[in-house]
Amino acid sequence: MADGRAERISLVTRVLADLPAEARQGSRAPDFEWMQPDRSLRRLSDLRGMVVVVNVWATWCVPCRLEMPAFDRVAADDPSLVVLSMDAGEDEKDVVAFFEQHQLRHLVPVIDGNGALARRYGVAGLPSTFVIRPDGTVSAAIPGGPMDEGTISAAITTARTRR
Repeated sequence: MADGRAERISLVTRVLADLPAEARQGSRAPDFEWMQPDRSLRRLSDLRGMVVVVNVWATWCVPCRLEMPAFDRVAADDPSLVVLSMDAGEDEKDVVAFFEQHQLRHLVPVIDGNGALARRYGVAGLPSTFVIRPDGTVSAAIPGGPMDEGTISAAITTARTRR
């Protein structure tokens, strides 16, 4: 976009063919790669050592719309946390407009253009949230929502403390 807002949007480039077949509590989180706004590539596995939240959502999903500000507030309060806001294949301009409208500044917006990531993770409905431990295993797979700040924070604390 001409106003520079799109420089915040990343795009899933590929889902890596590793096991397991889907993300379940206790399993290794399926790895994937995304292109950042600066055209560099990142992988989920690059974030080992940190708690990562992968939240699959869409702008049209009412529970998603309700919980996104809570994710943003939790991420703002915890700079060691990475929240990948994985949009379910919508147009970049819609995602940018949503982030601007809701003033979301602490989430990493990523578009899953063809839905490959959602399929790999076994997403059956929106929103779906996966909390990933620093060792790369799934601490929690949470279908549905909306979640509030307390629920999100508790899931993150569990991911940091349980092995």
